[in-house]
Amino acid sequence: MARLKKDGTEAKKTGPAVRYTPEELHAKIDEFLHDCEANKRPPLLPQMLLYLGISKSTMKRWCSKEMENSDAYNEAFEYAQLHREGYLLERMVSDNKLAQGCLNALKQPENGGYVDRPADTGEQKVTLVIAGVGGEAAAK
Repeated sequence: MARLKKDGTEAKKTGPAVRYTPEELHAKIDEFLHDCEANKRPPLLPQMLLYLGISKSTMKRWCSKEMENSDAYNEAFEYAQLHREGYLLERMVSDNKLAQGCLNALKQPENGGYVDRPADTGEQKVTLVIAGVGGEAAAK
């Protein structure tokens, strides 16, 4: 049975206590990104999660719509993703030797989910143009 607030609306699941408020999380992610930049290390997701002291499932839970402040948590993790994506793009265009490796990393969902060819939907379109003898009357 769903829990209700005093006003009668359904309460969001809170689950176990979260380690960081959205503001603290954003600050901690900034700290991680500055540390990576200072030590010339890539801002990879597994290292960030270890730095934060959380698991991937915790990150997903914090970003799920059932959690309070999920949009703010999601925004903080998207901010980190943009930094990872930017780091990989910068490395890819600045060093030809790294281009393929960076492109492979960019194809991973947590790094942007790039695709190098359009997805095959199995749908095909054919356009038939009737022109010439008879005009429109011939097509009836």
